[in-house]
Amino acid sequence: MAEIRWATEADIPQLVALGKRLHEEAPRYQGTIYDEKKVAALAHRIIHSPETGCALVAEKGGRIVGTIAGFVTEHWFGPSKFAADLTVFLAPEWRGGSIFIKLLRRFEDWAQSAGAEELVLGISTGIDPAVTGAMYERLGYTSYGTSYVKRFNSVH
Repeated sequence: MAEIRWATEADIPQLVALGKRLHEEAPRYQGTIYDEKKVAALAHRIIHSPETGCALVAEKGGRIVGTIAGFVTEHWFGPSKFAADLTVFLAPEWRGGSIFIKLLRRFEDWAQSAGAEELVLGISTGIDPAVTGAMYERLGYTSYGTSYVKRFNSVH
């Protein structure tokens, strides 16, 4: 069984490696640059800002196999708060079990304790959007739209 826990500084190298796997798998990110230093710095900021940021990991046998990270903030139009994900990723070999649900439930708990009135989850990578969307709906989430992406320049 995987342990779901808060990410720590010591986890950052594994989180960077897991992020690289996500970047390589995601159709949307093909042709874009993956900056390991930028990812590490972001992980550091989130880990050290527990009042506004959340970074959870799923660990099995000393290896991080999944993560969810996000933030809580006020809506642009008023003082009520919402939480949203920055990334949700489970290594392909660990998909289909209960790890994803356990990660998400812990994220929901954090969001509520941080004062969020709602949790907004996106599916922006292009990795199995129908499967992920169906799972979110089974867990009580409602779809309010979709994302559209238009690329202007190729990345060198």
